[in-house]
Amino acid sequence: MVSRYVPEDIKGAVFGVYYLYVGTTFLVTNRALRFLWDSFDSQVAFGHSIFTTVVVLILLIPIFS
Repeated sequence: MVSRYVPEDIKGAVFGVYYLYVGTTFLVTNRALRFLWDSFDSQVAFGHSIFTTVVVLILLIPIFS
């Protein structure tokens, strides 16, 4: 998807920034879920994951319709 919208001469830099963002987001999300799991319970962590997924899916509806 990234390579479709980026000029050829900066494609490597854009891939680097993209994967830096994905990795950082993954790290932060795992830390947050670990905090929820340790502080409260596994049900709170799973509930947060389900809630976040539903919100993102609702926000993506206008993009794909």
